[in-house]
Amino acid sequence: MTEYSYFWQVGGGGDVSLSPYDDTEMSKLFHMLFSDRTVQGVIPNHPLGNFDASNPVGLTFRVGPGAALVDGTYFTSDSNEDFSLGSGASAWYYSCFLRKTSASQVVRIAMSSPVVGGPAPSATQTAATWEIVIYTVVVAAGGGSMTINYTRSFLRSGDHQIAHMNARVGNVSSPQWFNPNPNYFPYDRILVGPRVVTQFGCVNWTGAASATGNVSVTFPYSYVPPGALAMNYGPSMLVQPAGTLGNIITSVGISGNSATIYWRDIKGTTRTSIKFFWMATGNMPV
Repeated sequence: MTEYSYFWQVGGGGDVSLSPYDDTEMSKLFHMLFSDRTVQGVIPNHPLGNFDASNPVGLTFRVGPGAALVDGTYFTSDSNEDFSLGSGASAWYYSCFLRKTSASQVVRIAMSSPVVGGPAPSATQTAATWEIVIYTVVVAAGGGSMTINYTRSFLRSGDHQIAHMNARVGNVSSPQWFNPNPNYFPYDRILVGPRVVTQFGCVNWTGAASATGNVSVTFPYSYVPPGALAMNYGPSMLVQPAGTLGNIITSVGISGNSATIYWRDIKGTTRTSIKFFWMATGNMPV
């Protein structure tokens, strides 16, 4: 039987014979501490940020600051990283990676080459190159629009999952806020159960005067469809109009990474703006 322990001060006895230590031992330690290196992971609520993505102008794809463990290697970025994407006659699909390159001993944010018509490229995970996908991006035919799909998986330990409650305002392109703000919900976290996440926020519907309408929400975390897991929480979603709009009734259509809130004023009163508060709960992909 072989037993060992590390790390110890060099120069002593016992298991210090395993030294000098290198990046292999350090990566092995993090592999044991955290549950799934194939997708994890962004470090949640890090002071630098969470690699939030945006489309500031044209076909520029921007990844904000953040920190992560990539195949057991700690990585930080303290500034925005911008990528200029292309377009063509058909939709172009990209993937954004956190990429660890062993030969050059670096981790960097990287974009794939485009795949015309899709799907977005998958991650390479070998001893030489280890990637985790944090976003997929679709540039519409002709470059008229850009759709950013959140695929980040946040770091979590073993089977004891902590569900993050993510404050989110707006629809497809809105970021998450992990800091308190007087206009929005503050960031919080709750223990829900294995691989379960609860997210909440608010979204505004605006339009021409109408007694009916709908508005979409895109979740930072995607949900597993009902029945896909033996133990399944939802996904389900609660919606409440802001204020005293007692005549408004709602229904929800929810998929893996998005939901549509449908509303109707039962007295036929027309409106041009309504704010909805929402909360969604369900299983995360495994």
